[in-house]
Amino acid sequence: LDEIEWGTDEFIEQETRDLLRRLLREKDAAATALCNEYGSRSLLEQTGALLKKGLSFVKGSLAAPYREILAEMRQDAESLKKMLAPGLAASCSAGNRAVLEGNTDAVMNALSDISSPENCAFLLGISGKLNRRGKGGDVIGEIKERIRAAASYPLCLKAASLIPFWEAYLLRVQQEIGEKKRALGVLSFDDLEEMALALLENHADVLAQCRRRFRYIMVDEFQDTNERQRQLVYLISGGDKNRLGDRRLFVVGGPKQSIYRFRGADVSVFTRVRNEIEETGGEPVLLDDNFRTVYPVLDFCNAVFPVLMGEDRGQDVFYEALQPHRAGDCKPELCGFHF
Repeated sequence: LDEIEWGTDEFIEQETRDLLRRLLREKDAAATALCNEYGSRSLLEQTGALLKKGLSFVKGSLAAPYREILAEMRQDAESLKKMLAPGLAASCSAGNRAVLEGNTDAVMNALSDISSPENCAFLLGISGKLNRRGKGGDVIGEIKERIRAAASYPLCLKAASLIPFWEAYLLRVQQEIGEKKRALGVLSFDDLEEMALALLENHADVLAQCRRRFRYIMVDEFQDTNERQRQLVYLISGGDKNRLGDRRLFVVGGPKQSIYRFRGADVSVFTRVRNEIEETGGEPVLLDDNFRTVYPVLDFCNAVFPVLMGEDRGQDVFYEALQPHRAGDCKPELCGFHF
């Protein structure tokens, strides 16, 4: 299967390269604009990454998220202006007070127009002069983070301006490579997932047959599941693609192992499914017994990793202590490597 997938990836890369060359020879407006912005090599790399994740969208769908993000950033800039009320400087350290009082009007004016790169450069300069330490450090820290977020507005605005070109280009890529794959009988794993999902969604008889055949569903290594795979599992286990149905699903996985992100794997999918299984009456079973590692090493891990990873169950990934079941007298030693 790995060899087949590698062959499919090579095919897609070659076809994408040939298509881009042809579009540039034809002086296609979208391809030309994107190449001028990113360069042909970077554009090919980005296109390949999107195709491997499973490129599927309709015209107009890419712009909506950018409009929402830009609107949120403008609202955040207005909120930041309220945070920088005249009384704030008095509650800060002397150094921060001097920066704020000496630049209040200029900062307010800059926040009123964060589409200007010059204004954003000025705001970043102010942020660099503010110090998190000392009196009012927590508030100053939040202000610095918000300034950095606001200063990225021109970059997001530029990205949004390229969306029409991306849509035209990607729709062309989607159409032409799709036609070529169908003509040659070539399918990637993403194609198989997409077509399987469409089959189950659009053919009730096929879905009913799958549900009769698979009374219970168990999925292993669920931390490496992607969104489309989750939808397939939900459909087969009795629900629709966005709602978990009957209590027929059992998943096994460890969020801490989700490090690959291959084929669009997203650890938040694991978190969602785990929560929805519990909400529908299922029970979590914590597999925290460790039979491999001796207890001095586990004692060290249980002391260090809660600090590094956190223990908040609201996070997608959090640390859960492991219970040792193997004795040993070795003591762990730390080695540092400098690159």
